[in-house]
Amino acid sequence: MDNINNVEEMTDKQFMEYKETLLKLVLEKLESSETLEEAKNKIEKLIK
Repeated sequence: MDNINNVEEMTDKQFMEYKETLLKLVLEKLESSETLEEAKNKIEKLIK
């Protein structure tokens, strides 16, 4: 997660694209899970 520190150096356009990508990933995990707990576990696994 070292790249998160580079957010301050992003342009507004880059940040919006970054945010959109993250939200799409979360949405994909929610849609492919049977429960919120399963989605939460999938997302936490990506973070670690």
